[in-house]
Amino acid sequence: MAEAAGKPRGNRRLKIALALSLAFNLCIIGVICGVMLRDGPPRGGGRDFGLGPLSEALSHEDRKALRKDFVARHPDIRDARRQMRAEFEAVVAALRADPFDPAALDGALAAIAARNQSLLDTGRELVAERLKAMTAEERAAFADRLEKRVGHKSKG
Repeated sequence: MAEAAGKPRGNRRLKIALALSLAFNLCIIGVICGVMLRDGPPRGGGRDFGLGPLSEALSHEDRKALRKDFVARHPDIRDARRQMRAEFEAVVAALRADPFDPAALDGALAAIAARNQSLLDTGRELVAERLKAMTAEERAAFADRLEKRVGHKSKG
């Protein structure tokens, strides 16, 4: 019957699968940011602020200062798990709704994306500010560490 209405059932399932995949990826980013801000980077390095090798190449002191600045800009970050749970509950509700409302799903996914984008933007801004404040020697040392990180990642 869905095909008779001009909307093949396979397209709907594909859209739902893609939306869930996007939502899951955004969830992972949110969880990583939350854990990093609460506990610091994992032993042996780790990625901060969703910027991969850029944040990995920062010194331990710089990463620690960035986490402090990040929390200062997002004092509500500790509520991220509750907020994330509510956003995913909205996704689940939209997926289970009968009749299905694509706009409700889009809205729920947009809320997740907006929150995560805000966190990523803050991380990018803080890293940029930190790099611009470095001396020429510090920037050169950072560039060396970054080059090693990028070279190491591309060989794996």
